[in-house]
Amino acid sequence: MKLIQNYPAHYLGKQTITALDDKLIIQYRNLLSEYTIVHKYSEISKRTVTGRSGDHQWTELGWYLLLMIAIIRILTIYLFPGVNEVAVRVSLVLLVFGLIAHLMRFVKTERVYFYSKGNESIFEIKITNRNNEISRKIVEYIKEHIAEQINKSETRND
Repeated sequence: MKLIQNYPAHYLGKQTITALDDKLIIQYRNLLSEYTIVHKYSEISKRTVTGRSGDHQWTELGWYLLLMIAIIRILTIYLFPGVNEVAVRVSLVLLVFGLIAHLMRFVKTERVYFYSKGNESIFEIKITNRNNEISRKIVEYIKEHIAEQINKSETRND
């Protein structure tokens, strides 16, 4: 099973979760980085947490836009006073997008967090209206395979 999740505020990030019979492959790519992590089901705890949260990266993007406004204003005041009218318009547009980005932080989506045996959060599955069915299927698929691994290890120990 394969699930693709988009994280636009994370430098246009895209995460692909591929659940195979023996392992889980998580690939993440954005404008700045790219990595692949492979987890065996035996490394993942049966503990999951389901909750709703906003994406904190939207706030970071909002701050970047507001910083750009400050830089533009400083440049137009001290270095390029002739382009002040254009700078004001650009600043207003950036201000609107910056405020929208800050407000996007309050849009909450359901997330299922998976943990390692050491009780550290290792990955999440974001459940949205677009991927609701496949997300729930892959969560159940992963949970079933984790339970199978736990049952195998308990059987070996007996």
